[in-house]
Amino acid sequence: MGEIAYLAVLRTEKGIKVKYKRIGSPRTANINHPIDIYEIRGDGEHICKLYLCPYYKENSANAPQGIKLISFE
Repeated sequence: MGEIAYLAVLRTEKGIKVKYKRIGSPRTANINHPIDIYEIRGDGEHICKLYLCPYYKENSANAPQGIKLISFE
């Protein structure tokens, strides 16, 4: 549920809520669990792909370049 809470507070630089779609859940050699990949879109445009770990105990207070984070509700 942490991923969804994090994604829910992402906004474009104009303050518009982003749209996201989970596009995969691969494994890597240096992480013990699969990670989720989300395509992030805003204003109908591709912004970035986010790689999130659903097993981490805390949500990040950081946002990728081009996106801002509003307060967790």
